[in-house]
Amino acid sequence: MDSTRAPCTDRRDRGAFVSPSRTLSIRRSECLVAFLGGLAALLYSGAINFSGRPFEHHWPDSQNYLAMAQGLLEQATAPFTSRILVPVTAGTIHRTIGADLDLSFFLVSAVAACIFFFFSARMLTAHGVGGVISAALLLIPPTLIPFRDIYLPDAASMAWTALALLIMLGRRPFLLPAVMLAGALTREAAIVLLLVSVWLLLRSGRRVLAASTVAAAVAGLAIVHLYGGQSNAHGMNGALYLLLKPPVLFVENMLGAEFWVGGASRIACARPAIVLDLGSLPLLGHLEQVGLCAPSYKRLIITYSALFSLFGVLPGALLGIVGSRWGQFRDRCPWIFAVIVLGLAMFLMGVVTGRAVERLLIYSWPAFVIGVGVAWAEVGRPHPFAWPVLLTIHAATSWVVFAHDNLIGWDLRPRALVLGLGLLGNVLSYLAFSPHTRIGRLVRPSAPGRHT
Repeated sequence: MDSTRAPCTDRRDRGAFVSPSRTLSIRRSECLVAFLGGLAALLYSGAINFSGRPFEHHWPDSQNYLAMAQGLLEQATAPFTSRILVPVTAGTIHRTIGADLDLSFFLVSAVAACIFFFFSARMLTAHGVGGVISAALLLIPPTLIPFRDIYLPDAASMAWTALALLIMLGRRPFLLPAVMLAGALTREAAIVLLLVSVWLLLRSGRRVLAASTVAAAVAGLAIVHLYGGQSNAHGMNGALYLLLKPPVLFVENMLGAEFWVGGASRIACARPAIVLDLGSLPLLGHLEQVGLCAPSYKRLIITYSALFSLFGVLPGALLGIVGSRWGQFRDRCPWIFAVIVLGLAMFLMGVVTGRAVERLLIYSWPAFVIGVGVAWAEVGRPHPFAWPVLLTIHAATSWVVFAHDNLIGWDLRPRALVLGLGLLGNVLSYLAFSPHTRIGRLVRPSAPGRHT
C-alpha cells in the first residue's frame, strides 16, 4: 500500500469550523481519558502543594501571583502583573467563601485540569484517535508539570488554549472572542493563539468574527495594562525590556553564557568574563553594569535535555509525519496545520522568553500532543514491531527526569542521561514515521477512526 497518501483525503470536510458531516458527540473513551488525566493532575498537585513544604517545589515567580491574589499589587513586578485572571480569581474565591488561599488556587487548577484534559481528548477522538493512544499522548509529564505550582497561570493558559482549538474545530465559533479575552487576561502567550485563530477565521471567510476576536484580545491586553503594578525588576523602559529579553535569553539558554547584572539579587557568576559600565540612562532604570559570564555546561545540559526529552520521541514523530507533507497539511488540513504551527511557535519561544526552559516548553503541547495524534491518524501508523522500541525510549526520556525530580530531588545527572536517549529516540522516531526512509516505508496507511 502507498505509505505517502495525502492527509485529510478520507473526509469531505478539510477545514476548520467543520461541516455538519463531522459530529463531536461525547464518547466514553474521552470521558475516561479526561477523568484519568484530571485525577492524575490533581493527585500530583495535591501531594505537592499540601505536603507541608510546598515552596520547595515552586518557582520564584509564585510570590508575585500570591501578592496579586492578596491585593498587594505593589509587591508584584512585570511581566507577572499582566497575568491577572488566575490570581484575581483565586483571591475572589478566598474572600467570597472564606477558603484558604492555597485551596482557592487549587480549585482554579482543578477547573483548568478538567477543561484541558476533556477538550484535548475530544480533539483527538474527533480525528479517530482512540482512547488508548489518547491516554498515551495526554498522560505525560509535560501535561502534569503545570499543576505542580498552583500559583502559576500555566495550567489555566493550557485550558483556554485547548478550549479555543476545540471551538475552531466545532460548531460554536461565536464563543471564540470570549475565550480569547480570558486567554489574554491569563497570559500574554495568547497572542500567538490569536494569530493562528485569525488565520483560520479569515481562511473560512469569517471576517466579522475575526475582527471580534482581535478586539477581545486587545481589550484583554488593555485591561492588564491598566491593572498597574511595578515595572520589570530592573526598572527599565518596558518596550526596551521586551526588545532585549529574547536575544539575552537566547545567549543564556542556547549558548550557556549567562549575563551578570551589577547589584542584582540573582548573581549569575562571581567573576564575569566581560563587564560593561552603562552609566545612568533613564531608559535602563537602575541597570548600571552588565557582564557576560563564561559558558556553563550546566545551562546547556538543562536546555538541550529539555528540548530533546521533555516530549519524549514525539518531536521526531512530528517531523517524520509532517516534514515532507507540510504543504499538503496546509492546503488540505488547515486546522491540523494551525495546531502544529501554534505548538512549534511556542517551542521556539520557550528558549527566548525565560530561564525556566523546561517549564516554558510545555506551552508547545499542541504540536506534540494534539498535532502528532491527529496527523498520525491521517497518514498511517508504523509497523507494530517499531512500537516496543519507540515506546521504551519515549518512556525513558520523558519520565526519567520527572520521576527523579519528584522522588529524589533536582539533579543534573539524569538530564545528561536523557539528552543522549532523547537524541537517539527522536532520530529513530523520525525514521519510523518518515515515508522517505527504509523503516518509514513500513508505515501502513489506515483511515481515521481505526486507531485503538
